[in-house]
Formats: sequence, C-alpha cells, structure tokens
Amino acid sequence: MKKIIFILIVVMSLSLLFSTCKKEETPPTISDITYENNIVSVPPDAKIIYNGEVFNGTAQIPLNKIIGIIKDSIAYLYYTSMGNANLSDETSEKAIGLIFSHIINKKTKTESIDLSTGITITNSSNPYNFKNKLLRFAAIENGNSVNYLPPTGGITDMLISSLSGHITLIQDDNINLSVNNTIGTYGSSLRLASSPLYWPMLIQKNNDAINNGANIQILTNVNIVDIVYLWQTFFTDILGAIPICMGEFTNILFTSGSQIIANFITKDDPTVKAQMQTFLDNSFNSFISCAGQYVIIDYWLELKILTKFLNIVKGFVWICDDISSIFEINDHSTYETWAPTSNWELFKKTINNYFETDNLEQAVVNEFGSNYRIADWNDVVSYCQNNSPTQFINNLNMQLNENLIVVWNGQHFWNNGTRHFFISRFDHNKPGNYLSHDNIDNHHIDLGSWYGLNMPILCVKK
Repeated sequence: MKKIIFILIVVMSLSLLFSTCKKEETPPTISDITYENNIVSVPPDAKIIYNGEVFNGTAQIPLNKIIGIIKDSIAYLYYTSMGNANLSDETSEKAIGLIFSHIINKKTKTESIDLSTGITITNSSNPYNFKNKLLRFAAIENGNSVNYLPPTGGITDMLISSLSGHITLIQDDNINLSVNNTIGTYGSSLRLASSPLYWPMLIQKNNDAINNGANIQILTNVNIVDIVYLWQTFFTDILGAIPICMGEFTNILFTSGSQIIANFITKDDPTVKAQMQTFLDNSFNSFISCAGQYVIIDYWLELKILTKFLNIVKGFVWICDDISSIFEINDHSTYETWAPTSNWELFKKTINNYFETDNLEQAVVNEFGSNYRIADWNDVVSYCQNNSPTQFINNLNMQLNENLIVVWNGQHFWNNGTRHFFISRFDHNKPGNYLSHDNIDNHHIDLGSWYGLNMPILCVKK
C-alpha cells in the first residue's frame, strides 16, 4: 500500500512539474529577403539596385529578374523566382545559377514536330514555321543562310542592335522559311559550363554535333549569342541599358573570342579552360570600365555588384535551386538535321488495301493513330502548289499508275452515288477511258472515281 501511495505521489509531482514548465519554442526563421506580389523587401538599411535605380528597403520588381543588394557595404545578388532568402554568398551563387542554367521546355501540340534542338515545326508545307521552344538560343542553317532564333518569348531591340553586323538575328522566337532540302538546326550549350561536373557533357554534345555534320562556326556563334544574351540580362536588370558598352562587348566576343570559345566547347583540355576564363575576365572587366562612364547610379555600388558577379563566374560554380534545369539542356542536342522528305511524313499511305465500303476512317486510326485522317484531294492540290507534284510523289514513293483512296471536299462518293474518289499517278499520260474530275500539272496526278475499289488509303497529318 505504501508503494502504491509513493508511486501516486511521484506521478502527481511530475505532472505538476510539467504543467508549470513551458516548453521552449524554436523561433521561426526570418528571411532577410522576401518576395510577394512582385514586391522585394530587404532590411531597412539595405539598398536594392534594379534597372539603374536604387531603392531603400522595398521595390516592385517582376518575376525572373536579378537584382543587386548592398548591406553593410557588402554586395549580394538575388533572383526574384527564388522566393524568400537570406543575404549570403550562397544566395548570390544561386541567383547566378538560375540565370545561366534556367531553361524552359514547353510542351508542344501533338501535331507539331519536336526536334532534339528544341525547335518545333508547325506548318505542313512551305513556308514552314520554325519556333524555338527553349530559353536558350537556336539557329537554323538553310542553304547559304543562317537565322538565329532567340529564346522563347523574343528579345530586346538593344540585343539586336548589339549583334547587328555579326549574325542575322530574328527578334521573335519563330520564323517562316521555305525549305526544299535538308537544313541544320543548332542549340547553344555553354550553360552546361555552370560546373566542372557538366563540362565533359558540354564537350561531348558539341563533338557529336560536329561528327554529324554541324558547322563549327555556327555552333560557336550560337553560344556567343547566348553569352551576350545572359550578360545583357544580368546587366540591364540591375544597372539599366547601355547599348554602347553592349556593342563593344559583343565585338570582342565575335572577333577576339570566336576561336577561344570554339576550343572551349569542343576540347577537353585544362589549358583551353584557363584561356577561356582569362578571356572572359578581360572581356567583362572591359565592359565594367565602359559601363562606369555611363551608369547614373553611384559607381561604387555598381562596382560592388559587378565584382560580386565576376567573382562567382570566375569560380565556374553556379548553384541552381532546380538542378533539373541543367539536365533539360542535356536532354536536348546541339545539332539536328531536318528535311520535309525524311523527317516530316505529312502524307502516308496505308500498308493494307481497303474496299470503299470498309470503315475507312477507322482503318486510318488503326494504322497511324488519331493524328492522321483520310486525305482530301484539296490537301494534295495545296501541297503540290506550294511544293511540286514530283516532290509529293517522291515523298510518298507513289508508283506510276498507282491508285490511292481519297475524299473530295469532305465527300467520299461522286454525286452521292457508289463511285468513291481516288487519285492516280499518270505522269501526263492519262488513259482515254479514265474519267478525271480534276488533275495537277497536266495529268501528272489525277482525281478519279469508281466502285469495287481495293487499294491503299492516302492519309494526311491533322
């Protein structure tokens, strides 16, 4: 009994003790930088530098912009997509990492062709529309002409002005081109240099491209353009636009830097890397010297911010919150060829023969899926007008006197009767007993109709 009473006293005492003692709570972490509703807030004694202006404490800044922050005479960098963060070197490194490695891979419509370089083709015949779907520069080599496509969303007039005289740059992220032969598409890859870990990946991608026929100068140029774009993004976000300095910086990259950059993206050699680093350091320092003559804000603020940027870049170690963005670059190649005849099967013919009384629509789906339908005679006419009957025949591998089931103006049968439409290849020598409802190029290809058909279906991509 005494033991029971003793245990009860102990339990009651402990209960009383714990009821009167408050558990010490860990104070919540307070971020030095907050970002909400496009408003950046920093400690009251810190300065925000954005677009050539200085703000004390708070500033309204759009998403995906880099800014400079000065506190206690120390410079920091911050990227607005990072959300809340602390003032630290790690935050600055992450901000640079997000600029240099951030890349968006937007999903495209199923009827579009996605090339491994991140370019989609949305038209079905000449002129084809080529669109860059990534946040990196791309290029299209079409015969003797080369067009450089900016990241998705387009670019500024200042960048176009800086690059004029060096390349043909398109302001929008897409272009219409007439293509009759194989073209080359290119994508920049220099952002893979964000860490020594990815440098071998960078070298491999570009050497694969060269081995597959890529032009080394175009491959180099598309990466130079990306450097200019990234540098301008950083500089203008923080200090505003200075076209004169951007122009000088671009000239240095294309003249003095072309061979150095070509070596850097293709040769696994520490000496090459050191040469690249020295060249970039000197180029950036020249840019800073130029900018000091034009920037309105205090030069010491500018110098601290740019020095912070350069110190991070010199280390070739830029930390990115979402490391998968680097691998999105890795998922895409730096070079791929494309030709209307080989890569885009706009028209197909079924493997099997069908009667006109069969379920022809279902037959097309069964063989090629829901992205194809029965071709209309008007589809054939349109293609041949924009290209040629010979190209249509060659692409389809259509033989002389071969027949393929089609519809005309959406109708299967002539005059709602029993004669189903089909096309025939006659090469200008139509038989006299063949009723031709229409023809292309003086009976190169004819539209006929009959019953009791047993032939393939001509299909077209939707």
